[in-house]
Amino acid sequence: MKANNIVSAPQVRDVDMLYEVWRKHHTGSRATFYRFLTTPSVEREAFVNSVTHEVGHIDKVATITLTAF
Repeated sequence: MKANNIVSAPQVRDVDMLYEVWRKHHTGSRATFYRFLTTPSVEREAFVNSVTHEVGHIDKVATITLTAF
């Protein structure tokens, strides 16, 4: 059975600060960082869990908002 699940990219409050956090353990340009955040992966999940984040919802859709601190 096939499921149509939506995996959304997290919202980011301060891209500059979060990019600097990401750069501590990764190499790449800002474009690489954006691609990292918008592509579902185990690495992205680990990064999201390693920084401060809030889980909320808008209507029936869950949202994840990342902050650098």
